[in-house]
Amino acid sequence: MKPTMTCRPRLTSRCLLKWIEAYGTGILKIKEAYAKYDIKPIFEITKNAFKVTLPAIKIKSQSKQQKIHFNDSEMKIVHLLSEKNEIKRKDVESAVGVSQPMAVKLIKGLREKNVIEKIGNGKNSRYRKK
Repeated sequence: MKPTMTCRPRLTSRCLLKWIEAYGTGILKIKEAYAKYDIKPIFEITKNAFKVTLPAIKIKSQSKQQKIHFNDSEMKIVHLLSEKNEIKRKDVESAVGVSQPMAVKLIKGLREKNVIEKIGNGKNSRYRKK
């Protein structure tokens, strides 16, 4: 048996794209995602397959001036750092009124938010604003 050939390849490709979109593959979503960029995805259709080439888009990172939200305990630590250049974990414990594990957790959170940096190791660890 010979495979069925169409005499209207453009019509077939349009029908194929509509069928694919109706099937839910997201071609319309891909087109919408690239609408604001100069570079566009490439759709190639052959007799038995289709290929979508998505060009890489460089997305600008957020500015370093993004707002950071602090809870009350973190605000106390930031205020303490504005009074002192460097603090220790024990300073956090007494200023905030928390246990050692909680002070470690708060310091870790501020380090992850890139607000403070660690100086030294072990008992000699100190922290300062970045």
